[in-house]
Amino acid sequence: MGIGIYISHSSADNADALALDEALRHPRGLDPESVEVETWLDKSDILLGGDYASEIVTGQRRCQAGVFLLSDAALASAEVRRE
Repeated sequence: MGIGIYISHSSADNADALALDEALRHPRGLDPESVEVETWLDKSDILLGGDYASEIVTGQRRCQAGVFLLSDAALASAEVRRE
C-alpha cells in the first residue's frame, strides 16, 4: 500500500478533481507499477446511498496527506471549510 491522499474540492470543480485524481494515481512518464499513491475522492469512494459525512471522515482518517483544490466555489463552500 502506498501513501493515501485525500482530495477535497467543491462539487462545482468535479472535473478538475477527477483530473487531479487521475494525475496523482497515474503520473505521466512513470511505470504504473512503481507509483505508490492511493487517492480518496468522494465521487469514487462513497457508495450510492452512503452516509456522506461519515464516509468523508473515514476517508480523511485513512489518508496520510490531503490536497485542497481551491477555487472560488471551494472557498465559498461550507463543506470544504469543514474538511
